[in-house]
Amino acid sequence: MQQIVIVTRVGSWVGAETTVELLQRNIAVLGIGTNVQRISTLHSALQRQLPASKSALFIPCVGQLTSASTQQKILDHLENYRLIAMINNTGAYEEDEPGVISGASPFEQW
Repeated sequence: MQQIVIVTRVGSWVGAETTVELLQRNIAVLGIGTNVQRISTLHSALQRQLPASKSALFIPCVGQLTSASTQQKILDHLENYRLIAMINNTGAYEEDEPGVISGASPFEQW
């Protein structure tokens, strides 16, 4: 069974770098984030930069971790994989739109 790692806030630079490192090691990544455009851009970049066999291991998932529908999407994706880790990238925030950062307190945004 293929190994998989969940990476939260995958649209941040830390999430993207972590994703590339895992894919290069043939570990699938379930990338979770809130910004559709950033996840789409990352997915496209992975497809351009990595061989098809490695970029195919990236599974994008858009939504909030606290959302029941996102949690169900995660469970659905994990059925075919063996979860080995979750990287909770809480210190890295994604901008939903310029100047609007999801999940960050006003202090953290400052």
